[in-house]
Amino acid sequence: MIEIKKSKHFHSKEEAAEEFRKSLITHCTKYEDQFFEFLHSQGWQFEFQKVIYTKTSFYIVDFYLNDFNIIVELDGEGHKERMKEDAQRTEELKSLGFSRVVRFWNKEIKKKSYCKSILKTIIWKKKHYQLKM
Repeated sequence: MIEIKKSKHFHSKEEAAEEFRKSLITHCTKYEDQFFEFLHSQGWQFEFQKVIYTKTSFYIVDFYLNDFNIIVELDGEGHKERMKEDAQRTEELKSLGFSRVVRFWNKEIKKKSYCKSILKTIIWKKKHYQLKM
């Protein structure tokens, strides 16, 4: 979670969140870019680097799949040292009403076939959604 302190630069947590979101989009990883393109090619409704507000702060999640109320996070090497914090973040996001928070390692995104497996994992109950070949 990003704690917001009052400063001259940001007048609100919303302003700080939007600035940070823009930075994340500008500096997205190649894996985020690849997954973004894959979701787009499938015609899915999603939000990239979605801001989710809490009472005092905010989270920015990598992908929010609108049709399923599911968050998808892509984790790089730095997350190996933050697994406890990531688990806590996942629980808080669930408590905010999101159905699931699904985490994948960046290296799992390398292959298009694995991206399809990821989406099949997410939608296994939704038989009317078909993946485009």
